[in-house]
Amino acid sequence: MSEWATYQPFERRYAAVRAAARKYKLSDTLAALGWLATNGSLVYDFRRDLHDRTPWAIATLAKEALLTGNEHRNGAMPEDWASRLVTGFNNAFDRPPGATDLVSLISPIIYEQAPYQDSRFEEMARTVALMCDTPLPAAAGTDVADWTTELGIPLDDAVQAAFALWVWLHNSRGWLDPRVLDEPSAQDVYDLVSRESIETVARRLTATQGALRADYATAPKMPPAAERFSYNPLARTPIVDLGSRGLIAPQPFLVTQAISPGGLFYRGVSAWGPQFANQLGHRVEAYVGRQLGAVEGFDVHPEVTYGPKRNERKTIDWFVITPEAVVLVECKSRRLALSAKAGAAGLAEEYIDRLDKGRQQINTTYELIQNGDPAVSFVPTDRPVYGLVVTSEVFYLANDPAITSRMTATAIPTMCVSLRDLELWLSISADELMPELAKVFDDPEKHAVTLEMALPSEKVRNNAILQEAWDRLPLIAKTADEVRVEAGRTM
Repeated sequence: MSEWATYQPFERRYAAVRAAARKYKLSDTLAALGWLATNGSLVYDFRRDLHDRTPWAIATLAKEALLTGNEHRNGAMPEDWASRLVTGFNNAFDRPPGATDLVSLISPIIYEQAPYQDSRFEEMARTVALMCDTPLPAAAGTDVADWTTELGIPLDDAVQAAFALWVWLHNSRGWLDPRVLDEPSAQDVYDLVSRESIETVARRLTATQGALRADYATAPKMPPAAERFSYNPLARTPIVDLGSRGLIAPQPFLVTQAISPGGLFYRGVSAWGPQFANQLGHRVEAYVGRQLGAVEGFDVHPEVTYGPKRNERKTIDWFVITPEAVVLVECKSRRLALSAKAGAAGLAEEYIDRLDKGRQQINTTYELIQNGDPAVSFVPTDRPVYGLVVTSEVFYLANDPAITSRMTATAIPTMCVSLRDLELWLSISADELMPELAKVFDDPEKHAVTLEMALPSEKVRNNAILQEAWDRLPLIAKTADEVRVEAGRTM
């Protein structure tokens, strides 16, 4: 009897997991994983679901089955096979190559798990707030992103359609049965998002096994020990066309991930190249300005130029002036390489490459203020000054001393925050914003983690700009009222 036939941990190498994922027919494996992924509430309850239906395990196991499995397998799959696969996945561990410190060891785990713990409702509202409602600055040129062509419908419509698709797939155990759209219960949905929109997005998010393998082949290769954390083509097209067996999303959660800002970033780069990434950086900077400018009592100024005309330079992106303090804000939109997220050698260097220029820019601007440069004469010098490097994606370990000790030392208290961190901070009552930020900077332990973790959760409310986008998505808002979500943190 094999180790898999009992519930004892099998060989703890990930290679054993990959072999097990292709043991039975591909369609049976995907169906079993889809059943497990949807065997519970729409929103994961991690106190209950973490081990029973670990979401990242299901997504990765489906990837492995697609990459190496086929229909030419004999034998009937045991009813509990998907659960055994998840148990084996959770027990497996290969030390990432080059991982010689704690940061390198925990990085792949964080990046593997954290996206599944983010609010789906918040992510979709952020897509609309950032990519639909924030105009592209004129300096970025003509917008190259044509989402209507790429997704078949306007982006804000696609967000709602993807959400409807997620709920539909969840309720159908991952299977995409077009007959469901004909049921009377579906008609109420069409008052909020059209059937045509749902079908269009479904087509754009569907691929055959061959297409998924081809997509995977274009991604950077990972060392064998880090294969678990390699690119998952289901993140781009989460619905699998199994031919006569039908259409299935073995991890329906990935439908929402595909339409999130992170998912759309890679889709946009694939469609429009580096210019899209550059323009998104401009849009992120404008979005940060919108967020800051929406706070009552914040005196917000954009970047200014300084120096002789023949050699003009720019300051940080945004100045925030309040009676209590000044905040210098620099935006960075570059993302970590997949290998760095997986803890490969050079992780710290990747962080430095992406973030250190932001710290240097904050230092340079602060020096201008201290020296009384006319370009920044509007900035008072009689109160504390803080620095924030704002990133479009989360750099979970950016504030850890193991990383910051290798970066440029800053003249003022400075930390890296994501767009989500910024949104959460700015949702706090206006009269408490600066006092709470000061508490974070005054506490070395809070200063070393993400701002989200450092803020008191009881003071965080709905972000005003996300709420504005939220109000444009009636289907999502209606569904959010019907599922168990964390009050005030998941809209």
